Amino acid sequence: INEGMASYSESLFIEWIEGEEAYLDYVRDNRKEVLTSAHESDGGFFPVSGIGTELTYGDHVYDKGADVAHNLRLLLGDDVFFTALDSFLEENAFSSVTSEQFRDHLDNASIEDVSALFNPMIFNPGFMEFSIDDFTIVQSGDDQEISIDLRQKLRYAPDYYSSVPLVITTMDILGNTEDFPVVANGQYSTITITTSLET
Repeated sequence: INEGMASYSESLFIEWIEGEEAYLDYVRDNRKEVLTSAHESDGGFFPVSGIGTELTYGDHVYDKGADVAHNLRLLLGDDVFFTALDSFLEENAFSSVTSEQFRDHLDNASIEDVSALFNPMIFNPGFMEFSIDDFTIVQSGDDQEISIDLRQKLRYAPDYYSSVPLVITTMDILGNTEDFPVVANGQYSTITITTSLET
């Protein structure tokens, strides 16, 4: 909680000073480092919580912890995420807390199933990635309805993740984009979005 959230605060500072695009660039760079080198610098694939003292100050705790915080913010939305952080700090000031207590607090503060995302990302090693297996586009008046088949792949993780917040972006031939926050579950998910762009 301490180191991962402190690292995530760096990206919040970037967002406040330089704006959303700079924030997203910072988050992407951190994620790339986590995926490509955390296991090398720490000597393996590890969970964020429940690791030995020799890894307390490693890249999994700091950088993967910050990546988890970003994903929790996406899942909960800004209002719930920041309100829950404030109330957690108020309720637990000057006391020791566990990752389980933090998870339960976020679960109680939201209608989302925080545990489904929190548990595999915090208490288990490894990662997931998503790819688009297939998609279909159907014209619906002036809009296009796009059905997207997603596949989740695991890298040194024991189980598939559920309630994973993703952002799907559509783009027209002029480069205009439209973002769609979605939630994926399990190995296969089908997501349907409706865009006004001519993709």
